[in-house]
Amino acid sequence: MDWLGGLSSIKGQLTNITKDLLAEGTREINADPESELSIARTRICELESVVETQKTEINSLRCRNEELVVQLESLQLRLDHTKELFIQQLREKDILISKLQAEVSNERGEPEGQPEASLGTTSCLIDNSVTKSGLTQYPDLASEDHQVPSTVSHPDGTVTWEELKNEVVQLRAELTKWKKVAKKQLKQQVSDLQETHRNEIAAVQESHSDHLSNLVEQLKETETEVIKLQKQVDEFQDRSSCVVNLNQTDLGNITFKSTFKTDKSVCTDVSDLTMFVESQENSKKSRPSKKKKKKPTTRWDATDIAKSSKSVSCEMSSQVDQVYFHSALVLNLLFSLCLLILHILFALCP
Repeated sequence: MDWLGGLSSIKGQLTNITKDLLAEGTREINADPESELSIARTRICELESVVETQKTEINSLRCRNEELVVQLESLQLRLDHTKELFIQQLREKDILISKLQAEVSNERGEPEGQPEASLGTTSCLIDNSVTKSGLTQYPDLASEDHQVPSTVSHPDGTVTWEELKNEVVQLRAELTKWKKVAKKQLKQQVSDLQETHRNEIAAVQESHSDHLSNLVEQLKETETEVIKLQKQVDEFQDRSSCVVNLNQTDLGNITFKSTFKTDKSVCTDVSDLTMFVESQENSKKSRPSKKKKKKPTTRWDATDIAKSSKSVSCEMSSQVDQVYFHSALVLNLLFSLCLLILHILFALCP
């Protein structure tokens, strides 16, 4: 084998190298022995490394050889198995062929030695019978220009190759014709379906357009009604604001008049008090000076002034309270009016 030859060649190389080394050692013994020893050692190390590499290669080649042997055995087994299968199939086919030949010979009434000569004629007859049976099962595919000959001109009942070719050509022409007819019918059906779909879509679009127009009209009417109601609400608000302004002006006039009256009354009271005080002082000056106890006139005058001012302030506060009460009533009226307006709007809006 190859790997054994490689081993023998490696052994020869090693022997040659050792011989060369021994010869060089014998020749140069007189030289430096230490250098020779170092050279020999290095050479030995190199050779050992070479031997190791060669051993690893040998091991790898052995493994590869074993794998290839296993693959070869498996392939051989597969080939044997397939060969057996093919042999069995060939035997079965031979048996079937022999049976068919025997049946054909029995049907034709021929002797057993001449079954092979009539195989071609029987195949032609089988094809003709198949075509006839197909046309009898599907009579719609047959036309006037295609007629299968019921009787054969040959005395032995066989059909020639040219007749079969003509028959095939006629059948193909008939098939193309019917394909064209079917395509035309399909196109017509598709066009009819498209027209019906278009008509349905147009009707649906018209109905939707009418419905949309009605909705638009209803929206316009509702918008006009809303605008009218808004105008009425604005007018009502304007009227209510005018009424409120008039009420406020009347309240202002009343308060102004009341404050003016109170101011006048306060001024008159103050002037009366001052006149009274001056008259008292003048009477004291006109009398003769007598040592008498002083009377608390000033205190009495101050208390009178305080009482009068308190009465005036009470009157003014009562008038102011009346004004605030009237303004609160007006605000309550305005709030009730706003609520009524909102109720009216919600009732009018759908």
